[in-house]
Amino acid sequence: MATPTLLLATALVAAQPFAALGAAGRIDRAVLAKAIRAYAPVLVLHKDEKYLPTCVESLIKVTQPFYYQDRDDKRFRNGLKLIQQDGPNPNLAVRRGDPDHAKAYVNVKVGGQTTDLQFWFLYAFNGPGTAYLKKLGFLGRYEKIGDYELGQMGIHEGDWEHITVRIDNRTGMTVAKDALYMAAHDSGGWIDFKGASATIKGETRLRVFASKNGHATYPTPERHYHATSKFGVVEFRLLNDCEAPGLSVDYRDRCEIMGIQGDPALVEAMGFKQQAWIAAYPGRWGRVMEKPHPYASVPVLGQISGAILKTAGALDELTFEAGPYPPWAKGSWTGPE
Repeated sequence: MATPTLLLATALVAAQPFAALGAAGRIDRAVLAKAIRAYAPVLVLHKDEKYLPTCVESLIKVTQPFYYQDRDDKRFRNGLKLIQQDGPNPNLAVRRGDPDHAKAYVNVKVGGQTTDLQFWFLYAFNGPGTAYLKKLGFLGRYEKIGDYELGQMGIHEGDWEHITVRIDNRTGMTVAKDALYMAAHDSGGWIDFKGASATIKGETRLRVFASKNGHATYPTPERHYHATSKFGVVEFRLLNDCEAPGLSVDYRDRCEIMGIQGDPALVEAMGFKQQAWIAAYPGRWGRVMEKPHPYASVPVLGQISGAILKTAGALDELTFEAGPYPPWAKGSWTGPE
C-alpha cells in the first residue's frame, strides 16, 4: 500500500507565509498544506452519541469484504461490511468507532481561481433516525408531542459525511462569500465561513456539529428539522439533533489527502498516490439487506402504516438497509456540491 499523503509535513509548511501561485498557475503545494491545516475542523458530537468517528485502518480491522448486486443498476460490486452482525446478538462494540485514531480524509478540487477542500468524516455505524411529532391543538396550532427514536429506521453500517471549505488559490484564505458547505446529509448549502467559526484556545477555528446517530453536519448546536409531513392532526418531522454538545474531535493533526482533482502538476509535485483501499472497495461501505417494516404482517395496520411511511418518504429507510457509497463514487467527488 502506498504511503498516505499526510498534510502536516512540517518540512513543507514550516515558517512559510501564504504564498504565490505554483508553477502550474493554480495552487502552490505549500499554500495548500497550510490551508488544510488552518481549516481542519473541530467536530463536535452529541453528548449521547454512541457511534463515533474512526479511520479506514481501524474500520478495516472490524469489517470483511463482501460481493453484492446493486438493487438499482444490477451491477456486482465489492464492498465492506461489519463483522459479527448476523443473528439476534450482534457485536455492538465494533459499531462504536475509534475516535482516538479518527482522521479527516481530504479531497482537493482545484479550480482556476479557487480550490475546494472536502473534509470527509468516517463512522462505523449510523444509528436510528428520530421523529419529532406535533398534534393540532384546539386553537388551530400544532403543539409538541415529543421526540421518538425510530428503531430500525435509518440505521446502516458505515457512514461518510463531509463539509467543504473554498479557498483562494493565491492566498490560501477562504473566499469572501459562501466559503463553507455543510452537507447536512443531502439538504445542505453554502454559508459564510464566520457562520461556523469559533475561538478555541485563542485561535479562530472551524467548528462543526454532527447530529446524534446520523452525523449530519451543521454550523450550530441546535435542533435541525427536515422532511416535514402532515397526516390529519399529526405533524411529523425528522430531527437532526445537535443541541447538546459532547465529545470534540480536533482534526488539525489528523488530515490525510485521498484525492486531488483538476491539477496533475500538483499531484506530481506532492508525489500523491491514491490509497489502495479506494480501488479495492468501490461498492457500499456497509451491508445491504431488505427487511419488512415492523407492522407488515398486522392486518389493516400494516397497510395503513406502510402508506403513511411511504407518503413521508420514510418507507425505504425502514425496509432497505444499505451502507453508503464511498466519497469517490459520488458526483461531488469531481463535480459541484
